[in-house]
Amino acid sequence: RGEPKFEPSTLFGPEQSVFGEPDVEHDVAAIGDPFDVAHALPSTMVDLADPCASFLASLTATDATGILAELASAPVQSPEVQLRRVRTLVNAGELHLAHSTLDQFAAQEGNTWQVTWMRGIISLLAADFHTAAAHFDAVYSHLPGELAPRLALAACAELAGRRDLALPHYTRIWTCDHRYVSAAYGRARLLDLEGRSTEAITTLHQVPKTSSQYGVAQTAAIQTSLHSRTSPPSLMDLHHMAGRLDELKLEPRRRHLVSTRILHRAIDLVSHIGPAAEPDRKSVV
Repeated sequence: RGEPKFEPSTLFGPEQSVFGEPDVEHDVAAIGDPFDVAHALPSTMVDLADPCASFLASLTATDATGILAELASAPVQSPEVQLRRVRTLVNAGELHLAHSTLDQFAAQEGNTWQVTWMRGIISLLAADFHTAAAHFDAVYSHLPGELAPRLALAACAELAGRRDLALPHYTRIWTCDHRYVSAAYGRARLLDLEGRSTEAITTLHQVPKTSSQYGVAQTAAIQTSLHSRTSPPSLMDLHHMAGRLDELKLEPRRRHLVSTRILHRAIDLVSHIGPAAEPDRKSVV
């Protein structure tokens, strides 16, 4: 029916944050740097069958040093404890140490899909997009249907300049699950670059009202329409955009900024074609 049907993953959590969020103030859409992408991707969930699952749920430290100290005192150096150590080192920016720690873990437990996932994250942070994509592809092949590795593949492809590979991944993810807003932004961004602004705008409009990104997505849709070359907005379209800004209840500075852009576009339109170009819309002028 053209509606997303999804089930929560039992292996990956949700996106840790959204990457590729449009810069409303500067009217720029970009994926961002590898650091932002890597730390936004979903993280693996703790295996509840692990003997230290409850211990890991009770960790109280919030900084890397404290977490590592607590992990050292774990009742058992179980697989999940060791994986948490690797993730903590990665979050602390200790990529070399994280890599060697992961190698030690793999020597004991084998190259599990969790190990391959972490290798992909480390490679992504090192801006080695080809190697990262190979690791994420291996995870996706092992876990077909999981959206997290597919999102990672899309990001690696886009960062490597392969928009032709990234767009199908973003599209499939967004078709399946509207909670992956990074995929919506990625799809809209790449569609717009291809001159398919109408499809890009439709994608941005699909971000749910329940999402914290709803206002950003709607504002990005307005700005995408303003600079569209294939489907430039009419005076009536500009009128509707101004009305939507009131509904979005943006903070004053951002609202004034976008309102000014709409007004400039309207002035430019009237200056070039004149109000007579749309005789049935004179009330808008």
